[in-house]
Amino acid sequence: MARPVSIRDEDLLEAARAVFLEKGVRATTSEVAARAGVSEGILFKRFGSKEELFRAAMHLGEMLESVMQLATAPQAGMSIEAWLEVLGLRMIELFRVVVPVALMSWSNHVTGGELPKEFQCAVPPPVRGVRLLTAALEREMRAGRLRRTNAEIVARNFLGSLWHFVFLDHVLRAGAHLPMREHEYVKGSVDFMMNGLKTDEARKRASAQKSAHTPSPPRDALKRRPRGN
Repeated sequence: MARPVSIRDEDLLEAARAVFLEKGVRATTSEVAARAGVSEGILFKRFGSKEELFRAAMHLGEMLESVMQLATAPQAGMSIEAWLEVLGLRMIELFRVVVPVALMSWSNHVTGGELPKEFQCAVPPPVRGVRLLTAALEREMRAGRLRRTNAEIVARNFLGSLWHFVFLDHVLRAGAHLPMREHEYVKGSVDFMMNGLKTDEARKRASAQKSAHTPSPPRDALKRRPRGN
């Protein structure tokens, strides 16, 4: 039996989120309605379109602000590498919502292919994100914790790489051909990036730490081997 029309928005969004997480943006509103036990008409009456339903169910606005806050600076006591890895994973989580919303907006004949409403502002979130990360990297460079270079290029490469990872996975379904997990990708990307950003002092410290933790060979192994007959 269908649920009463008085079903709460929260219940509809919970059902929608479950369906979208399970089937991705290709999930239909009829599938969401079936999971919630209501008619499609109720979904469109409450949220207007599948795009709006997806945006609300996936908490896009909250995710945007949370990630922007994280991009401002490393948390207290957190290394730059750890901060970038956390930020990278959160950015991938955000992009898994933003990419579908952007695609739905661009393909929507009603809106004329406009940008998502979150992007229709003086400083859109993608630009704001680049600015915040650039400023954070600049501060680390001025403090001598990173090698001096163009921080904006670093920020654009890092964020663009994460977007590309999600685009290949979400749009092209490239996982079968490029089966790399997001944790592995983010860690590798940060390692690669940090190799070019480490200061000479940081390289020396890392080399010294590596040497200190490398066990010495057994004393017998240092003896000259006797020559054969």
